[in-house]
This record gives sequence, structure tokens and C-alpha cells, in this order.
Amino acid sequence: MGKETLIIGHQRPDTDSIASALGYAHLKNELHQGGFKPARCGGLNRETEFVLQYFDLPAPELVESVHTRARDMLDGGLLYIHPDATVRQAGLFMRQHGAKTLAVVGDNGVLLGLFTMGDLAQLFLDSWDSGSAVMETPLHKVMKRNHLVVFYEDDLLADVRRTMLETRFRNYPVVDEHFRLLGLIARYHLLSTRGRKVILVDHNEQSQAVPGIEEAEICEIIDHHRLADIETGEPIVVRNEPVGSTATIVAKIYREQGVTPPPQIAGVLCAAILSDTLIFKSPTATGQDRQQAEWLAGLAGLDVMAFGREMFKSASAMAGRTAREIILEDFKNFVLNGCKVGIGQIE
Repeated sequence: MGKETLIIGHQRPDTDSIASALGYAHLKNELHQGGFKPARCGGLNRETEFVLQYFDLPAPELVESVHTRARDMLDGGLLYIHPDATVRQAGLFMRQHGAKTLAVVGDNGVLLGLFTMGDLAQLFLDSWDSGSAVMETPLHKVMKRNHLVVFYEDDLLADVRRTMLETRFRNYPVVDEHFRLLGLIARYHLLSTRGRKVILVDHNEQSQAVPGIEEAEICEIIDHHRLADIETGEPIVVRNEPVGSTATIVAKIYREQGVTPPPQIAGVLCAAILSDTLIFKSPTATGQDRQQAEWLAGLAGLDVMAFGREMFKSASAMAGRTAREIILEDFKNFVLNGCKVGIGQIE
């Protein structure tokens, strides 16, 4: 996963959570020329599957955690050298780039070994004593290839930190599952690395958030629920309004920014409002929900009431499902007075 800012809803996502992530990511990308990615931290329920299929939209990418990992520590620089390069060429390359460690990489991008400034100095001293000429020796004959301390891209920051404290190397390679080099990291990356950038939609409670949220850099919160226990290290934008759906707030932001969502995005946002407000019959429904839903329906070419009934009909079938599946389909965890409470909703 790249350096995009994730826009993600709560665990066991409902239609509002998914649609708000899709809609807000589209808006942010329109305003900032990219860099934002919709995501989800759970499977889709039947209603949401129906909505996405109806509007021919792919589901947001499943993100199981936002824990900081080795790949998040990479700064984009990738210095490496071919194993057939000579010791002289390696030394000149180090001087040119101010590098103390070079990764030796084959034609297929696979990490083969390391060559350091210390290795260069030791070879030079050894040749001085023996009178041998090593400067034209190819690196594959002198590089370190055994007992390398290597991190895989998915290794957790906590494990990386522990290993670095237990060893004394200047740099550590990071590789993918095929052992292809992604870059080098050092101890200073432990201090400079920031967590994944995340925008939370349709929730602001840690127990409902994607695992690892305590390590993430939360940039914004867009929600219509009570304020809970999410904490941030810096001031952020929080848009919290007493309306029936987060999609209502997203629609309002589109209009405030002078951006018109395309029909597919307008459709899923409208569906989310209808879902959360039970077609405006919920006690949490407001006039703003109806106003935004009708605007979105016009853009998507929908009959609000007819589509709402069709959507709820698609999600109401219980045949072939266990009681547990039905109860957990729209289920949230809350912490009240120090006690963990779960509430499931069946419509």
C-alpha cells in the first residue's frame, strides 16, 4: 500500500460507512489532484453489496490494520549496485551519493548482499598489508551475504525497533515477499517515521476503528455520532453534525466546495442516507438528510422512495443465514462506564 491517505469507516461497515469513504475520497481527490484512497475494515453486508452492484462501483480495498510497518519507514530513496561492479566502482558510488551502505542487487531486483564503507576500509587495509590489488575485485566475491538482518515490508514497527536495539548495524534492508529490495532503513527512521495518514468517516470511537488506529496519524473525522474517545497528537478538522447519516455531511461538503459528484457517487451517497434514516422514518432523520438525498437522487437519476424500498428489500432476506450472522451484520462495540457493550441492529 502506498503513501495515500486512507479514508475509512468503522468495523463491520454498513452502507453509510462504505459510501462515505467512497464519496469523500472522490471529493478529496478532485480537490487535491489525488492522494486519497477509500478503504474498509470489514466485509460487506447484503445491502451494501446490492448498492455497489447497482451503481457498478468496486468495493473499497479491505485494510485489516493500520499498524506502522517496515514499508512505512522507507523514505523513497533506493540505492543499490550490481554484483559485477568492482570494489573501486562501489567506493566511487558511495562517495558520489554520501552512502555508508550499498545493497547488492541482481538483475531481478532480488537482494544478494550488502557492501559497507567499513568493508571497503577493511579491504584496503588488508591489501596494504598483503600487497594484493583488490580495487578491481567484483563485489559478489567480497560482499556480505550471510547472517544479514533483513526486514520484510509487513514487519511491524515494534518488531523492527526491537531488532535494531538488539543489533548494531548502520542500515537494514527492507524486502518484499520475493526478497526484492525496497530500500534501506536506519535507526533515525524510528524517530522520523509517522503513522499511516487516515481520515475517519462514520465513527470516532477507538473500539470501532480499524486495528492500529492508535499508531496512525488521524487527519480528519467526518461523523454524525456522539463524540467518543479518539485522540490525536495535533489539532485536526472534525466535522460532526446531528444528522441521520455521514453521507449527508459528505454531500453538504460537495456543495460547499462547488463540486458535483458523478452519478455513481451521488447514487451511493443517496443510498447511504436512505439506509441510515430508514427512508427518513428514523428518529434521527432530519430535513437536511431529505434535502441532500433529493439533490443526490436528481444527479443519479433515482426515484428516492422506489429505490429505497428496493434496497431494503434486497437486504431483508434471512433465509440460509444463522442468527449469529444476522445479529453481527450491523453490530458495533461501545465502551460505557468502563464496560464493553455490543449492540446489533436488524432491519
